[in-house]
Amino acid sequence: MIRTLLWKEYRELRTTAVAITVFAIGLLFSIQAISLSAPEASTYAAVIVCLVWMAGLVAGAQPFAGEFENRTQNWLDVQPAKRSRVGRTKIAVVGVYLVFHALVLCGLGVGMMWLEQKYFPITILAVIAFGFSGLGCGLYASSLARSPLMAIGYSLIVQAILLTVIGFVALLLAILLQRPHEAYLLVYAAFICSPLPLILAMRHYSRPDRRRLVSLLQHPNTSGRGWRSLIWLSWRQSKSVFWILSCAGLVASVGLQLARAETLWPAIGLVFGIIAGVGAFAADRPGDAFQFFGDRRVPYGRTWFVKSAMRIAILLIPIVTHFVVGLITVAARDWDKSSKTEMFSREVREQFWIAVHPSYLLLGPLYGFALGQFFGMVCRKGAIAVVLAAMLGFGV
Repeated sequence: MIRTLLWKEYRELRTTAVAITVFAIGLLFSIQAISLSAPEASTYAAVIVCLVWMAGLVAGAQPFAGEFENRTQNWLDVQPAKRSRVGRTKIAVVGVYLVFHALVLCGLGVGMMWLEQKYFPITILAVIAFGFSGLGCGLYASSLARSPLMAIGYSLIVQAILLTVIGFVALLLAILLQRPHEAYLLVYAAFICSPLPLILAMRHYSRPDRRRLVSLLQHPNTSGRGWRSLIWLSWRQSKSVFWILSCAGLVASVGLQLARAETLWPAIGLVFGIIAGVGAFAADRPGDAFQFFGDRRVPYGRTWFVKSAMRIAILLIPIVTHFVVGLITVAARDWDKSSKTEMFSREVREQFWIAVHPSYLLLGPLYGFALGQFFGMVCRKGAIAVVLAAMLGFGV
């Protein structure tokens, strides 16, 4: 699962990463091209630090907010991995990109002799400090926002607050080290404070894990809660189908017996099965039930079993209704003394056997249920699933 997530993060980040890196390289060469005189080494060092900070902030604003904007965070919650593990994977991918971006710019600065050797150590330290500071602010804002663009705006506010903290830490270092005029203390303070937003981002993103742990500690005996909750939700989603199939099954059974058209039951049962099967998982798409499953960490097999069993149980209602109505009709005809002959009794027994034969009762409904459930999971629109299942069912 983590390998799949790594590939997903790479695919989502690569376009932004390439654009930021190309922009940074182009800006450095543009500074060299438009300058009338050779810029000082400190100018290139400051520009490289700012570009790495910008890359960290923009890249950090993508991972969490992008999932909320694309509505894929719910999909991640359903996966067999905690949010803390998913968050660490996302941070690792963005961190690797930031290191690569910093190495490219610093390597370019050394190769083009834009960085003097005496400034190189403090430049590297500043790149690490402010780069990861921007990354942390972007990630924390990304965990708060619901879109990457909003996260970039939030990250600037978080960065301003962090700069205030960095200033206080630099002042404290100046007092402790007795170096009030040391400009590098700001870089040391930024390096010390750079992990702070990363920690805050991770804690905010992984809040559901801690809430789930608290719930387990408060209710240690939760072995049956998952089943009960899933059965309750499946019933709530299936109540309308229950009433529709119950009423339609009663009307169809009585009508078939009155019209002496019992042979049409497999076709009608096919329609009932399609209605029951198509909606087995349809309610989880437009609503928020998938969040419920993700929060409870319900296994896929259990979810499929309970939802399918609930719909099959509802489908059994028109089947049993047709069976009971058929028996009542056969018994009523058998009690008719005026028509009781040997041929009539044989016909009654044949009708009774037809009414209770499994292939007659179950083939149409179960076949329709299987087709309806399959097309209901494949097609996003329930109407399309019903049409496809009906075409294949009646065609075969």
